[in-house]
Amino acid sequence: PYTILFEHTVSGLIEHSMPLVREWIRNGHCALIMAPESELAKVRSAYKDLPFPEQADFQSFGRDPIKWRDLHAMINVTLSESGPAFRDPHTRFDIPRVALNHGLTDKLTTFPAAFLGNGVGYNNVLFACGPAMFKGSWETYVQKWPEILSSLKIVPIGSPKTDALFDGTFKRQTVLESLGLDPRLPTVLYAPTYQREASLEQAGEAIIAALASLEINLFVRPHHLSTTPRNTHADGNRKNWRAILQALAKEHPNLRFVEGDSNPYFVAADLLVGDASGACYEYILQDKPVVFYDVPAFFEAHGRCGVGFWGRDAGTIAADPENLRAAVLAELASPGRKADARHKLISQLVYKTGNACQRAMTALVDLIEGRIEYPIWGPRQNVRQDTLLHAYMLERLERCALETKAIALFGAGAHTPLLLNIMNAA
Repeated sequence: PYTILFEHTVSGLIEHSMPLVREWIRNGHCALIMAPESELAKVRSAYKDLPFPEQADFQSFGRDPIKWRDLHAMINVTLSESGPAFRDPHTRFDIPRVALNHGLTDKLTTFPAAFLGNGVGYNNVLFACGPAMFKGSWETYVQKWPEILSSLKIVPIGSPKTDALFDGTFKRQTVLESLGLDPRLPTVLYAPTYQREASLEQAGEAIIAALASLEINLFVRPHHLSTTPRNTHADGNRKNWRAILQALAKEHPNLRFVEGDSNPYFVAADLLVGDASGACYEYILQDKPVVFYDVPAFFEAHGRCGVGFWGRDAGTIAADPENLRAAVLAELASPGRKADARHKLISQLVYKTGNACQRAMTALVDLIEGRIEYPIWGPRQNVRQDTLLHAYMLERLERCALETKAIALFGAGAHTPLLLNIMNAA
């Protein structure tokens, strides 16, 4: 059997790797599942129903040394921000280091040219979901980091996370009845993303009130960052969405606030309401209607070149809660109205629908056994540059410490924790 290290920097993205971990173990292989100490309990809980659990080992970053020689591959689902295992100076370069992107859309953070360093360069293999993945931020990223074209082996796979939409894992009636909802009613899922420019922060309560007023079942499943303390993307006085949604669920008998794996709610819903969330495009793979709440400020901030913007042509765009209410009723009455546009978009989103886990399994074994070649120089160069940067910053901080009694760190961006860790080490 082969052993793969699955790296989780946050527990909220487990649903994207879970199907592949299950398939990997079911085929007799082993998994080393790693996460931060603060997230490890949640990660263990999410994986509690693994087949053959004795083939999975759980470990937190920095607690126990990684047995690098026992690994045959590494996988992460945060393409732009590899975690501690991928950045470890002792990491393996001579094995497949696979990125499995969490979602089908191409926001600026998929291939973030504006980030410090070549974040994608810690991987040497990309399991690509579909052609649309490379229409948007990829083009800008390649201009900044042209070496990525030769340091990253791209393997067409599809979306393992969405296999469950097509294999009968979930049944609409079962999901609805388990939540005390009437399967005879049409069901709508509201799945917004988390940024302050997106629909939840801009008009979430009005949107939910408009939808809950309809004679429907209503699921509200926000992005995991909307309901965790880590979310600093909203204004300083950001709302406690967990408390708000729990209160709204008590107020509206037809509303359920749901979390975790989105697939059962995708299967149970007859229509999805979204904004710029990747959930819209995973859901649309089922050839069901989507109504997009318009978020012009989001696209002003995050760009209009990716499928998250132009893919909305396969659905209906609503400008305000009342317009949204009318659009939902119209789409429920005529769900086939945009079928041709949906079919065209689906062919761009994924190379194939369904069976992506099996394609990924075959590719992993072929990579490990040498039937698919992949480059090894890119990650080596990236980690070396990372090590040199850390050494330089440590030197500068030590010099500052000789000149002053205190050093203040300002910032709340993606790189601030990195610098804070270096300062603590100094």
